[in-house]
Amino acid sequence: MANNVMSVIIFREFTPDVIEKCQSILDGIEQRDDDKNFGDFLVNESIVPGTLADVDSGDWSMEYVGTKWSLVTEECLQDEPPNFSVVSAWGVPIAGIESILKTCASEKPCIACVMYIDEGFGFTGSLVFEDGELKEKWHQEWEDLINLVGSRYPEVNGKWDSSDSVWTDPDAESIFYENVQQLIAEERDAFEHAAIDRLISK
Repeated sequence: MANNVMSVIIFREFTPDVIEKCQSILDGIEQRDDDKNFGDFLVNESIVPGTLADVDSGDWSMEYVGTKWSLVTEECLQDEPPNFSVVSAWGVPIAGIESILKTCASEKPCIACVMYIDEGFGFTGSLVFEDGELKEKWHQEWEDLINLVGSRYPEVNGKWDSSDSVWTDPDAESIFYENVQQLIAEERDAFEHAAIDRLISK
């Protein structure tokens, strides 16, 4: 499966100060070699020890960000809902996301959802944070996604050969790719809405 993972951090419940703080943090990340390294904010905000040179180290990034590398790709904090995106290697930069949300959440309340997906559909999911603390998680692996599509489109069932990692029926493969993103969105949205309702009503 592919190694790039896209994460979108979406603010769901927040005060204006939360968004202002997040924008200030992202504005403080300068482009280096045409990229904005997500981990730079940890040094800029003195959250962890290190220098910008350390951020470029895979070991440092794995310890403090959670992935070997991660780049800010989009900043849409003026949108509704406010959000920003990060692309990373092999996994979700959970440590870095947790740190930025905890920093922003000094102005409570702050509920944020992190939707993530491997570019080859190796896995996908959603994380729900309250004031920088991970509260709930929904995660699906490749085989789960095949089962998800198969629950709506039975003709997909039994057409993926897991031993050889190939589709045995091109029609089933087409049905899978034509529908998987929509079904992921439906499942993810249902999970996030229920999780946020639980947090708000507690």
